Amino acid sequence: MLLLKNGGETGLAVPLTTMAVAEELSDGRWRVTTATGEALTFSRVDWLVATATPKVTWPALPGTYLVSPNDDGDEPPYWRSNVIGWAVCMDGLLRPISVDVNALLDPWTVLHPDGRVECSDGDEFEDTAAWLEVRGPRR
Repeated sequence: MLLLKNGGETGLAVPLTTMAVAEELSDGRWRVTTATGEALTFSRVDWLVATATPKVTWPALPGTYLVSPNDDGDEPPYWRSNVIGWAVCMDGLLRPISVDVNALLDPWTVLHPDGRVECSDGDEFEDTAAWLEVRGPRR
């Protein structure tokens, strides 16, 4: 897998396997040091595209949804979108795959078929009511 620089310089590609160190800079860019000691800087988008690329995928169980609170205060209390699969990405993180929400690059919250709610930051809730109590819209 390659880390490609899409802005500014063209034609710069670094195989992820040759990276010795990668660190996020205060402005969101990433400094990558190769095994040969060459230091390169990449945009946040370039980094996310490379590291969020799926290595392996498998189907999600029916009834798995990405959810987000309905900030309008109307019914339904949350919006949902079908999760069609799961991916282990190049950075080793597990992410849901959805047709209409980009959970590969953005933080996500999943409603599982058994009613549990799981967030990309590691928080888990017994059900949507408990999740909405903590993470619901601010009124």
